[in-house]
Formats: sequence, structure tokens, C-alpha cells
Amino acid sequence: MPRKKRKRPPKGYRSGFEKIVADKLTDLKIDYEFEKIKVPYILERKYVSDFSFDGILLETKGYLRKGDITKMRAVKKQHPDLRIVFLFQSPDKPMSGSKTNPPTTHAQWAEKNGFEWITIDQLETLKPSPTKSKRLRTT
Repeated sequence: MPRKKRKRPPKGYRSGFEKIVADKLTDLKIDYEFEKIKVPYILERKYVSDFSFDGILLETKGYLRKGDITKMRAVKKQHPDLRIVFLFQSPDKPMSGSKTNPPTTHAQWAEKNGFEWITIDQLETLKPSPTKSKRLRTT
């Protein structure tokens, strides 16, 4: 069965219902602004790294999903002192939904967002030093 095509929202609105409400406000002679006020917010969540050693949080990824991207950007912004290293299964794999041409790879995304990244063959470069092993404090 073919999928129903979604109707495009009226120009200037994200949905048809917003347009209906705008028309009703106008009919009621209520002076309004549409999407003018932006309120920043932070969602309270806990990031759990896959592995941690020697002050490094190692995040293993075969594929970065949209939720992962949002989460990791927020963690980086709120905890810039943490050393988070991505271990990508396929660093040259294009990101899903990338709007660039050519598509952004996982490695390019990490670099653009200030994250270190390695492959499993480079894991030894992160080997903890026997004299300096520090534990990360968590809450």
C-alpha cells in the first residue's frame, strides 16, 4: 500500500495547526509574535562511557546516531576538561543524514567537534602509563 504524502505546512509555519491558531489569534485581534522567544534549556542526563582508564573516557562506536551526536556535544560543552576519545569501527564511514557533499565521515565529525578519535589498531597508543594512572571522579 503506498504511503500517504504528507501535506506541507503553510508558508512561515511548521504545521497547519500553527496556521489555524495564528488565524484565530488574528480574528480575536490578539497581537502576537510567532517563534520570536527562544529559551535555552538543559536536560539532566548521565553520560556513561564505554571504558575509562588513565584519565581517558573511551567511547566505542560503529555508528553515530543523532542522539549520540546531541549527547556528546552536550557532554563536551558542559565538561570541556574531560578527555573523551572515540574508537570508531569505521572512521571513514559517512554519517547518516549528512547534508554535505561529499557526506561528513565519523572521523571528520569528531575532529570538527573537538574530539580525539582512533581505530582499534591504534588502541595501544592510549595504553596507560604504569607510573601515572589517575581515576576519574564521577557523581
